[in-house]
Amino acid sequence: MGALLGHQVLVKVTEGLARLGVPASASGGTTIPDVRTLPAPVRAVVESAYGQGVADVFLAAIPLAVIALVAVAFLPDARLGTRSGVDQLADDAGSAAGVPAVEAGERVDAATARARASS
Repeated sequence: MGALLGHQVLVKVTEGLARLGVPASASGGTTIPDVRTLPAPVRAVVESAYGQGVADVFLAAIPLAVIALVAVAFLPDARLGTRSGVDQLADDAGSAAGVPAVEAGERVDAATARARASS
């Protein structure tokens, strides 16, 4: 998208300066000018070029956004996990020590966990 913006600005500035009768080589090269220091007609050309360039970038992005939206719409529904990483680690540590696993969503205090471990 940056290349598109750069190309559009270059073309529009060159065309605008040509309409003003200013040679494009006098524009200062490929650096971005300090717009505040430019004469009013040249400033208008530069501001217009950047405005039109940004508009062109947004127009070019519309098909990409539509493609992304369609792709997301066709993603399969995947069931997400209901347990946190801490719960999973506790179950893994508990199963290694012979402690029964805790059901998803079940809250177990320390006394209940010790009672389960001893049974």
